[in-house]
Amino acid sequence: MRSKMRGAGLFLACSLGIRRVAEVRKTQSVSRTDPKQSIRVPVTVRALMSRINRALAPDGKELKITRGVPAIDALGRYYVLCGNSVFSDHIDLEAFGRELGALAGYERLLDEG
Repeated sequence: MRSKMRGAGLFLACSLGIRRVAEVRKTQSVSRTDPKQSIRVPVTVRALMSRINRALAPDGKELKITRGVPAIDALGRYYVLCGNSVFSDHIDLEAFGRELGALAGYERLLDEG
């Protein structure tokens, strides 16, 4: 008898919890048409770099991070190598990721500063 009561109480608590979650979701629903309220999924710099490098690999290119102040002044924070030569420099990581299709429209680059 006690197990039946426990089960019934658990069922009641679960059903109330589900109902409560449904109510919260209704109040927190976001309009997908309003760009100010659109939810964007954060993507780390490391994850985006990996995605970009996978997209560039078939062409023999690779995205690199610049180290050292003089090199950052000359190449920017990110640059692309093709073999042993610089293919592109002063890369905006988020824009480059979107151009390659490595960053979807619903994603954003997470600032790790």
